[in-house]
This record gives sequence, structure tokens and C-alpha cells, in this order.
Amino acid sequence: GLLSVVRRGAGARAEGRLVADVVQTCVVSGEPVPAHVEEVLALRFEPLDAEADEVELEADALDVMPVEGDSIDLGEALAQALAVALDPYPRATPEVLERARRLLMSEEEAERLAEGARAAANPFAALKKS
Repeated sequence: GLLSVVRRGAGARAEGRLVADVVQTCVVSGEPVPAHVEEVLALRFEPLDAEADEVELEADALDVMPVEGDSIDLGEALAQALAVALDPYPRATPEVLERARRLLMSEEEAERLAEGARAAANPFAALKKS
């Protein structure tokens, strides 16, 4: 991505594009889910004003970030923009989910077999049956 930053009074304005290829984790299977993010960014950096807690925002309001001392944190602004752009509930493709489901079922079956083997090895198992 590329940002252009212009100073505006005590603040600044940054505009550009955020482009990222990321890998998230599927909320169902835990499998990796690749994602491509492409967002147009319009950020405004303003000094923190303790008296102005509420600011009326226009319909086309920019995202407003604080000016810290005499600097702006573009890295933090980009990280927040990326976090907002990501799918909060990423899911793998149906094929990946089906493969994960089959694997999970076979793990459950293996655990049942292991429990059966442990019970058979228990010398008191025969007494419980009678």
C-alpha cells in the first residue's frame, strides 16, 4: 500500500490504499484461511482535546487518530485499519471443513477404541459384565 501524508494545522491527513495478503485461522476447524485485503484509507490525525469528547462527524467522516506529542503513528493506524478490514469469523472452504470433520471423527473413533482396549486390559472388567 501507499499513503500520502499532508500536514493540516496541528494535525495531518493521510490517504491511500491498504493492500495485504494475510492468513487467518478458521473459527470452526482451526485450519489456515488465506485472505486478500484491499482498502481505500482516509485518516485524519488530530491533537487530543480533553474538552472535546464528542465530535460531530459528517456522513463522509474520516477515521480520526490522535497526534501524540508532535508525531503521528502511521503503523498503529495501519494496524487498526487492517484489523477492521479482516473477517471477524473466517471460515475455511467447505472442502477443507469436510476434511477437518472427517479427521476429527476418526480421532474420536480412535479414542473410543483406546477406551475399549483399556477396559479389556482391566482385570475387573469381566466382573462388571457379570
